Amino acid sequence: MITIIFTGIVYLMSTHSANKLEAILPRITESSGAYRSMVEPHVAYVTFAKSDIANSIVAFNARPPDFTFLPGGAGSERVVYVLRGDELMLSASSALTPAFEVCRADGGNCTINEGAKRFSYGKVAHRDKICKDCTLDPSYQKQSREIVAAHMVTTVGTLYAREVDKTIDWTFEPGKNKFKGEAIDHKGGLAESVALDVKTTATTVFLKLKPFAGNNAAEVTLEFKTGSEIEIGNMPLADVLHLQTEFGEAETEDPHFALYYLMMNGPIPADPPIPHRAPKDRGTAAGHGGNCPPLADEN
Repeated sequence: MITIIFTGIVYLMSTHSANKLEAILPRITESSGAYRSMVEPHVAYVTFAKSDIANSIVAFNARPPDFTFLPGGAGSERVVYVLRGDELMLSASSALTPAFEVCRADGGNCTINEGAKRFSYGKVAHRDKICKDCTLDPSYQKQSREIVAAHMVTTVGTLYAREVDKTIDWTFEPGKNKFKGEAIDHKGGLAESVALDVKTTATTVFLKLKPFAGNNAAEVTLEFKTGSEIEIGNMPLADVLHLQTEFGEAETEDPHFALYYLMMNGPIPADPPIPHRAPKDRGTAAGHGGNCPPLADEN
């Protein structure tokens, strides 16, 4: 098995009738729309432990990584590829399984195991609850590197919420009376990342980074040993390289979430709802923050 971890500003659209997951990482620059004063530029990326890759010499010669670093100055060396308009494709020499499934409770291929960071997908922020009348701008489903940093489609894997601090409640403010008068609360934790578990009988799994038209980076196929964790994310570079000391854990709100509204059509207010810690949890530094949580869109 390998695990794909989605974190940061990643729009996750799951289509159950087609057993398909589409991950969209928007391009976020200093001029990204009306919310540019609220957030710093983000970097879309793939990162992994160098020891997890089976063909590092071949892959790194084809397309050198943008960064390598030691988290906290110690531990296993990590590799970072910055995505500037890439299609991501997963494959193996034998079948990848299971057919794509979203997990909210035990059953089928789903095993909720919070000790192993496998939580119900209900802990992920969902578009239909937060912005019921919004829809994804279809331009983001095309290979347009002006607005899309990376795009991935898969029909395999078991999808869970991954990083959840259940002691922290969240509310999306301003929220009440914005959308049909409904409160937008997220009690019992908000997922900071999402895990996609993919199984195979093969000993390695391939992840291809194929540039969109106009991206002059080389195509590269990374070969991973089974058991690997591959992180695909979209956040400020300092967070990617673990240069921040707190990673926003004490913050009471997450203005980064407003970036999702740039991707949507619909009646979006000038002050759209973003995650805030519930009043009882504000001012505490315990557990994880809500910084850059993925957004789910199920249909």
